[in-house]
Amino acid sequence: MGSGWIIPQLDIKYGCASTHWPSSTKAELIAIWTAILAIPIWITTINIFTDSQAAIDSINKAKTSLWNVRQYTKTPNSMIIEQILRLTRTKTQSLNLIKVKGHSGDLFNDLADDIAKQAASAAQQDPSHILNIRHTTMHSRIRFKLFWRNSSWDGQVRRNIATLAALPYCADWATSRTTSIWFNNNCDNSLPLDLLRSINNTYNLDRIYFSSCNYNRWDITWNLFKTLRHLNRYGPSFSSFYSFAIKCINNILPTGDNLAKRHATIYDNWLCLFCNNAPETLRHLLTCPALNQTWINIALSVRNGLLQILTQLRIQHKLPQNLDQFLPPVTNNTNLTFLPPIRLLAIGIFSTYILADLHNMGIRTNIKTIGVSLLKHAISAFREHIWIPRCNSNADKEKRLGITAYDKRSPIAININTSSIRSTINVPGQYQLLLER
Repeated sequence: MGSGWIIPQLDIKYGCASTHWPSSTKAELIAIWTAILAIPIWITTINIFTDSQAAIDSINKAKTSLWNVRQYTKTPNSMIIEQILRLTRTKTQSLNLIKVKGHSGDLFNDLADDIAKQAASAAQQDPSHILNIRHTTMHSRIRFKLFWRNSSWDGQVRRNIATLAALPYCADWATSRTTSIWFNNNCDNSLPLDLLRSINNTYNLDRIYFSSCNYNRWDITWNLFKTLRHLNRYGPSFSSFYSFAIKCINNILPTGDNLAKRHATIYDNWLCLFCNNAPETLRHLLTCPALNQTWINIALSVRNGLLQILTQLRIQHKLPQNLDQFLPPVTNNTNLTFLPPIRLLAIGIFSTYILADLHNMGIRTNIKTIGVSLLKHAISAFREHIWIPRCNSNADKEKRLGITAYDKRSPIAININTSSIRSTINVPGQYQLLLER
C-alpha cells in the first residue's frame, strides 16, 4: 500500500509504501503520522485534510478515550495511532482532521493520491521506498509485540487471538465423523471428484465453477448460527429452533439410529415412520420416497421466504415460476453429499453453486443476508413439515408399544439375550417385535 501527502504552504511532499496487513485505513494513518513528523514544532495548529473517515474516527476515538490496554488490543493499527497522539503531545501541537470527498476533483487530495501511487510503484523496484515500522524503535506503553513467522501482528490482537484459540475446535469439528463427509482427506473444502464425474451437462458445470472451487460456503452457515445465537435471548421458541439447527448440521437429532446409540435394546432397527420400510436416519429422512411431495412443499416455502426477503431488501429479481427450476440439483446422484440444494439447506449446508442460481435470478447484492435467510427458512420448513410430524408419530408408536419414560431411562428395558440373534436390515429389533405381540 502507498501513502502520500503534500504541504502546499511549506512546499514539501512525501510518499512511501508499507507492507503487511494492507488496508486503506493503514495507508492513510501512515500518511498522517509521517506528515506530523515533518511539520516543524513552531507550527502549533495542524489541519490535515484526508478522504478516510475511518482514519479520522480511529484517531478521534483514541483522543477521547482513556486508551487502556484493552482498547489498544481491540483497535486495528493501534501502534500507528498511538504514535500520532504521542507526537502531537510531545510537540504540543493541536491536530484537526478534516474530511474531504475522495475522487471529487480536489486538487491537493488528487496530488496526494498520485504521490501514494508513485511510491507504491517505486517500492516494487526499490525497497528503500518501503517504510519499515519496527516496534523496537518506537515508544509504546505496550511492552510486547506479537509475531507470526517473523512478521509483526498489527491487526486486532484480541479478536485474532480469540480466532486462533477457536481454530482447534474448528479443526476438531471438521474432522468429526458426522462432518468429515463434507471435506476431502486433507480436510479441504474442495469439490469432490465424484460430483464432477456425475455432472453430464455444461450448465451444471458452470454452476459448480461459478465463484470458486470451494464445495460449501461455511461462512454463510456460521453467519446463520451467529444470528440465531443473538436471537436466542428472546425466548424458548428461539432457543428451541437454535438447538434444532445445531442438531441438524451435526446429525444428532434423535432419529432411530441415534436413539439406538443410547438404548439399543428398544430402538434396534427403528423403522422410518413415513415409509416403514427402512431404518430411520437423518439421511433417510432427506431421501425417503414417501416424503417427495413434502419436499416439494418445503421448496415452495423456501421460495416464498426468498421472495419475502427480496421484497424487504427492495431487490429486483427473476425468480422462476416453475418450482422445478428453483434451485435444481446439479446431479442425479443420490449420495447424501450430492442431494438437491433445498435438502442440503434444510440441514444447514449452503452449497457454493447456489450463488450461481441467485446470480441467474438477478440477485447480485446482500448475498450473505439472503443466504442466511434461505438456510433459516429451509431449516424451519424441514422442522415444520417433517420433523414435528415425525415426533408426533414417534410418540404415538412408543405409546402403542408401551414404551415408557422409565424404560428409556433404564439401562436395559427387558431381559433378552441378544448376543445370539443379529437384527437384519429393515427388520425391527426383538424388543419391538415382542411389544407388537
